[in-house]
Amino acid sequence: MVQVENEYGYYGDVTKNTSDRLYIEWLASTFRKHLGDPTLLYTTDSPYAVTRGSLQDSSLYSAIDFGVDSVNEPNLWKQQELSNPYPSPKICMELYAGWMTHWGENMPTRPTALKLAKTISTFLTHQWSFVLYMAHGGTNFGFWAGANANGSVQYQPHTTSYDYQCPLSESGHHTLDIVGHDKYNAVRLTIQQRLGESLPKEPSAPILKSYGVIQMTKCLSLLDNIQYLMEIDSMKVESLNNIWMENWGQRHGLILCSTVVHFAEPGHLRFSQLHDRVQVYLDKKYMGQDNRGLDRGVDIPKTSNSTAMLDLLIEGMGRVNFEQTINYDRKGIGSVSYNGIPMEQLEIREWRVVGLPLSHHRVASLVMGPIKAFQEVNGPVFYSGEFLIHDEPEDTFISSVGWNKGMIWVNEFNLGRYWENAGPQHTLYVPKHVLRKGINKIIMLELMTPVNQFVVHTLDQPLFYS
Repeated sequence: MVQVENEYGYYGDVTKNTSDRLYIEWLASTFRKHLGDPTLLYTTDSPYAVTRGSLQDSSLYSAIDFGVDSVNEPNLWKQQELSNPYPSPKICMELYAGWMTHWGENMPTRPTALKLAKTISTFLTHQWSFVLYMAHGGTNFGFWAGANANGSVQYQPHTTSYDYQCPLSESGHHTLDIVGHDKYNAVRLTIQQRLGESLPKEPSAPILKSYGVIQMTKCLSLLDNIQYLMEIDSMKVESLNNIWMENWGQRHGLILCSTVVHFAEPGHLRFSQLHDRVQVYLDKKYMGQDNRGLDRGVDIPKTSNSTAMLDLLIEGMGRVNFEQTINYDRKGIGSVSYNGIPMEQLEIREWRVVGLPLSHHRVASLVMGPIKAFQEVNGPVFYSGEFLIHDEPEDTFISSVGWNKGMIWVNEFNLGRYWENAGPQHTLYVPKHVLRKGINKIIMLELMTPVNQFVVHTLDQPLFYS
């Protein structure tokens, strides 16, 4: 079986739009051309969207996905009706063993180990097939974490961890449900009882190890050292309208927009189509921040001179990967106003725009100075430190407790984003393959201001709490 599309019914509608139908037909014919006739090709949708995303009059099998609370024979018969007269096994292609987590949310608590085990038992009793989503949690390393969105109203970026509260965690260990029951053991025991025979011995779990406390010793101000971070030529524009990183081929990271201003009176900055977060600085002093969907703006004091520098640091926090919001989820900003007046009407004639992809090799090449010289810098700041591993490395976790918001690199590998104030993720997973015997280097870009003494703790277990 080979899947050619995933939940397209939430994005398009093959029953109403010819272009959607032609797209699915093209996928089917292309896969068929390369894989041959014996391969069973299929699409997957929820019971709600399956008629919108599947071809009911073709040999493309219509599979469905659902959670443990929706397991019933009508749902499974529905996919068979849509797929007849072609091969149509009763199967759930995504049986949800947990759920995703967005920044600022509580950890998912569904389903419990007991509920998941009962659901699997039902499938096995009726000889239905299923695919656990997820069976083994993962990690959105680097800038690969996605997001959900409800149009422009609600934007929900995913955490770096895609642990998913499934039977095996992102580090390969058993997951306990909200009442302390082991999800993996529950699934394994249920399958073993139905088969009536012993299963192969489970492999040993990966070793998790703490490497103690890492003292950050060096730092570098981002705003004062843009020239060392530039991988894309800066641009000069007359107005800050429709500034999207996609315009110059940037996929992720930050955008810095700067201009000289003179505000005779205190005012308020507002941001239109902010994708996804902005931090505002006036003469390098932090003024405030705004997030996509909040639309609260930032207050600005009057300036004492006519050459004050206004910096807007814009962060892309994850691309929407579901439903039609995908179509217009560019990263950057649509426009900026001051007291309701578009900035281009305030005699501001030029903005400097710099794209900052923050590639691992550029971040690793930064030359930093002792932290003492920069302790008064009010973010964003790069910090670096080193830690020693005496033996062969094992997996570990880096805690973001005591920090605020930013990204972490270890030995030039981007572990992903942390957002301590939002939670519920408070550690980043570090596979042993990222580490080395001997000296290891860690770099953090703290976008706000840390609240600790510039130390980072490594742990032998993850931290998730609201």
